[in-house]
Formats: sequence, C-alpha cells, structure tokens
Amino acid sequence: TDLPAIVEPIYRRDTNGKLAPHRMMWPAYWGVRENGPEKETIRPLAPSEVEASAGDLLYPERAVVRILAALEKIPDRPGPPVLVLGGTVYEPNLDGGLTVKSAAANGPASAGYYFASAENGETTPFIPDFDPANAAATAEPEAAIQTVLEALRETKAAPGEPAFLYKGFLYRLTGGALDKSERKDAAAAGAEWMWAKGDSPQPMLSDFEKNAVMSLTGTDLRLTESQVARILEVLARDGRKNPVYISGGKLFRLDKKGRLEAVNDEAAEPVAWPLAHEVRPARQSLGWNGCTDCHSATSDFFFAKVNGRGPLQTKKIASHTNATYMGVNNVYHRLFGLSYLGRPYFKIVLAAAAFVIGIVLLAALVLAVGRMSGLIEKRK
Repeated sequence: TDLPAIVEPIYRRDTNGKLAPHRMMWPAYWGVRENGPEKETIRPLAPSEVEASAGDLLYPERAVVRILAALEKIPDRPGPPVLVLGGTVYEPNLDGGLTVKSAAANGPASAGYYFASAENGETTPFIPDFDPANAAATAEPEAAIQTVLEALRETKAAPGEPAFLYKGFLYRLTGGALDKSERKDAAAAGAEWMWAKGDSPQPMLSDFEKNAVMSLTGTDLRLTESQVARILEVLARDGRKNPVYISGGKLFRLDKKGRLEAVNDEAAEPVAWPLAHEVRPARQSLGWNGCTDCHSATSDFFFAKVNGRGPLQTKKIASHTNATYMGVNNVYHRLFGLSYLGRPYFKIVLAAAAFVIGIVLLAALVLAVGRMSGLIEKRK
C-alpha cells in the first residue's frame, strides 16, 4: 500500500482480447505542457529541477524540524522538544520529517500550537501560563522566554530574529537581553511564536505550514492542493510555461484566475500489466456460488469503484468502475444483473406453469386412452 500504490486485480483485455487480471498504478510527476507535432504532450520535469525552484514548499514540515532541532539546546528540559499542534504532538524522526507521537495534553492558550518537552506521555510547555501585566509574577516565566529565544536564534535558515507575542506583549532579544514591549494591536489573550524583521513580526509557522503538517503527517500522502498551487506558481515564475502536476489519474493546472483545477488527460491515465495469478481450488473460483458471483445489480466484479491513487491529498481523483476498464457496457450489465433478482420467482412461475401444463396433458392423455379403448363410449 506504500506509494506508488499498486491496485490488483483489475480485469482488462489482454493481447488476445480476453479478460485477464492486471495490476495497475497511476503516474505522479511534475511537468510542462508542450506543443508536439500532432498534439500537445506533457514533458516531465526532473525532481531535482522542481526542488530547486520550490524548495521548502515541497517539505513544509522542515520548518518545524529546524525549530525543534534548535530547541534541543535548551538546558535542563524534561524531555525532547515537540510541537503541539491542533491537539496532537509531533516529534522529529530520523528521516528529517515529523511523526505523530500522541494526542496532546492541555496546554496554554495559543494560536493553535506551542512548543514543549515530552516525557512519559506528558507534555510540558516551555513557557508556562502567566500574566505578563503582573510584574511580581513574571520573573520566572520571562527567564524561560529568554532561554527559548536564545535557543531559537540558532535555527537554521531562520527568516528573522525569534520573538514571542503573549497576551498583548512582544518579547524579543536586544543586545543579549530580553526586551518586552506592549503591543496594543495584538490579541488580548493567546500566544504566538514569531520571526521578527524590524517592526514587522511574522508567525513562526504559517497557516500553510500548519495545515500541511496536520493534513499529511502520519499518512503516505506528501502534498496538499495548496502546495501544488504554490509550486505551480513558482515554476511558472521561473520561466516554465504551462506547468502541471499529475496525480490520482488527473492533471492539475492553474486556471486563468490562478486557481487549481483538475482535468482529464491521457498523461494521467494509469499503467497496467498482466498479473500471473495463483491457481485456486474450485470452491474459491468465481461462479462456484452461482451466476450471482458476477451477475448482480451490485456486483463487485463489474461495478466496484477503482479510485486513482497518488501522493496528493485531494478528492479530485479519477474514479471508474471495473466495467469501464473491462470495456463492457455498464448499463447492460446492470440491467442484466437486475434480472437475477426476479429469477427465483420466475422459476416458481415456470414450475407452476409446467405443473398446470402437465395436468392438462395428463387429462388429455387419459381422455385419448379412454376413447381409443372405447371405455368412454361404454360408460355412455
């Protein structure tokens, strides 16, 4: 089931024109649409070429991994640093990505996430909940803020200086000391880790990154529709005309308004190859239980849905019935399958009709024998 996923058995025509079981998989790649001698074609782009243009857009979890790596330098923490996002704990793995560790414990009010230490199933936020307006109770929490900010300064490829916005106050490092300033435009409650450039702090984790982490971590999917749209924009901006992405049996492109759309295209069609199947006992064969093994109104043999698979998280996928891949008439076989619902009753009617006809024939036979023997005339 790991991607690229292979689906089997799909019944298709073989080289002899007979239905045979096949394996099937769907392509997934970036490309550009080009004019060919007879028709438009899709030229695939090398993964390295796409990665050079898209960068971290392909790997939104890397922003989190870099931050957690920097937080490893916090001394005397109870456990490894983790991200608590949307009620779930995420920790870095050996592959440079994220793994779902567990459901999160209750943490401080925040913009949907906070950084913490995790040990024995418990998460301890690096910054405890406190009132920054109460000077008598801020010494210890603000010392913790300074420690975390100093660690975050070591984050690789950081877009600015780390800052912490908490209940209307902005904390940042200035000349090695913690600077605290009131931000009346900030929310009265909640917390937000920021990257600050001058007087314009930006969220440390954008909505794009948070959504990607929550949507993809713990799945075999690698891209969201938002990622694909942004990467197609970047590819177009870098001079690649008509960039596209193919996944799940669909071709994805940007429309004239810059919105992501999915269309059918030959380049997105699945690839199939014959499957050498095992020999099974007769009792496991199709048809052993009767015609309805295949012929019914809800037959999986004909009408099971075959859905396109790919690394993109989307509902816009190719979906066809087995009958489509077999090249047989879907409507005909549905009607033919429906006829099997009435067949038991039809057999009863036929049996009753045969019984009545038999009685009539028997009566006619008795009457004929009586006349031939003269018994009927003697009775008269």
